[in-house]
Amino acid sequence: MFSKVLVVMAACLSIYPVNSLPQVMLLSQLPDDPIEQPAPDSWAWGRHPKNGFGYKARHEGNSLTLQQCIDNPETAGTVFCEDYDYTYPLEICIQIPRIAALKVCEDAMYPEDFCVANAALLVRARGCAPFITQVCMTDVNLAASSDCADAMFPKDFCISNAAQLVRVRGCAPFLTEVCMADINLATSKDCTDAMFPKEFCVENGAKLVSVAGCAVHKVDVCIADINLAVSKSCSDAKFPKDFCLANAAQLLGAKGCQEFIVDLCSSDPSLASSPQCAGIQLPVDVCASSIEFARLDSCKGIKLPIDVCTSSLEFALLDSCKDVEFPADVCGSSIEFAKLDACKGVKLPASVCASSVEFAVLPSCAESLRNADVPLPKAVCVAAAAELVSAPGCKKHLGTICVTSLELAKSDACLEGQKKVSRFQCLKNGREICLSRLCEWKVKNKDDCPAA
Repeated sequence: MFSKVLVVMAACLSIYPVNSLPQVMLLSQLPDDPIEQPAPDSWAWGRHPKNGFGYKARHEGNSLTLQQCIDNPETAGTVFCEDYDYTYPLEICIQIPRIAALKVCEDAMYPEDFCVANAALLVRARGCAPFITQVCMTDVNLAASSDCADAMFPKDFCISNAAQLVRVRGCAPFLTEVCMADINLATSKDCTDAMFPKEFCVENGAKLVSVAGCAVHKVDVCIADINLAVSKSCSDAKFPKDFCLANAAQLLGAKGCQEFIVDLCSSDPSLASSPQCAGIQLPVDVCASSIEFARLDSCKGIKLPIDVCTSSLEFALLDSCKDVEFPADVCGSSIEFAKLDACKGVKLPASVCASSVEFAVLPSCAESLRNADVPLPKAVCVAAAAELVSAPGCKKHLGTICVTSLELAKSDACLEGQKKVSRFQCLKNGREICLSRLCEWKVKNKDDCPAA
């Protein structure tokens, strides 16, 4: 049976026109032990799909003729026709999309819909170059490839595919908008060159405070959130004065507010007494603004204006108000003021001195009361008897004045008091006064005077 098969095969081969096949010459050496001996007039060894390029045969460089390649467009780009220089008309190129991007179709200019429909095949085809953007937009992965490096994409396409296209050159003009599509993308290295608008930076301050694209708005970002402002991320920000003052307690130690440290310390006495304000000399107007400020170490050594010193007794008692002489109306406004060193040597008016015993006994009232030509209260005259015994305003009370002490009772100033003093006053104020010449008219019998 096997012999019959061989006979049939031999008959078939004898009938087949061998001369119709290309006659090839072997251009490379055969292996030492080939599988079988080649027939140079009908076939040759060629490229082995597994073992690589051991040897191959060519007929003047190809296994097909130029005409055969031209007549069979499907062979374009294959090893059989790759070395021939020929082209096809546009219609052929469109009929067979596989060859549309090959050299045989390099002169063809394709319509947009054909390019887009075969984007993956034609993205590098010269005939589709005018529509490179539309071709690349058919697939975002294609758009992000090197084949689409020259495509210039519209903004909405870039934004819609921000994560994939952020590094694509065709979206570079819209880098900021692309990065703004996703806050996490905005903080990535891919968005280092993006310049974000202030509103976007402020709205996402916590995440964008350290991003280069928000550097020009850093102050605005930091002041939008006080917690962010006091963080390390904002340590190099220079804050505006009003922001520092509005948040003085939190920003007292902030580097961005040190330019206004005096203003911050001046905003509240509790801050002024804090360690951050130690050594700060407060302005006079701040020290004068309240007694709490005035009492601070930061105000020591400052001379307060006289109107501040005289505004209250608390101010008046401060060292900052020493060596200041108060005006008479201030000294006379209260006995507390009148007793101050600042009122010593100030002559008080008689009306003030006569208003109370406490005023009357003050050295600053002596002269006024002595020269007063208006009746003075008995209590005042008695309280300052030694000074007022000769005062015109105390004549009515001379008897009462003279019995206040033995010295006055014996004095010449009280001779006139003999007529003013009463027997009761003489008997009531002790034996010595009763026996004095002041009472000799009122008490004739010395034995009536009280016992010693």
